[in-house]
Amino acid sequence: TVDITGVKTRDQQTVYSFYPKYGQTSGYTIGRLESKYALLTGIPNSNATWMLVSNYYGYEDLSAPGDSGGPWFSTPHALGIHHGGYEDEEEMQWAVYMAINYIDDLGIEVMTE
Repeated sequence: TVDITGVKTRDQQTVYSFYPKYGQTSGYTIGRLESKYALLTGIPNSNATWMLVSNYYGYEDLSAPGDSGGPWFSTPHALGIHHGGYEDEEEMQWAVYMAINYIDDLGIEVMTE
């Protein structure tokens, strides 16, 4: 487990920083934040606000089916909620997460105690 005492909003997260996540299938992995302006074409009316992470360290699976909903974090801060991943034409793996501050729109908050 990881003790989370606060959040880092989308604006507070830094491109090219390394952030860990935990996925139910892939387990603990670390990726490098490449963009805070990713647009997901498979989501209707989506804005370019998704966080795009590269498989910088070359894990076998940076993201795998079953990881959705898992946490991205930078101890002791929550960063976001895992959405999914994909592999591009060059066989580079990518992961995508929603920044934690967007959960406010759902009327929920991060438990920090």
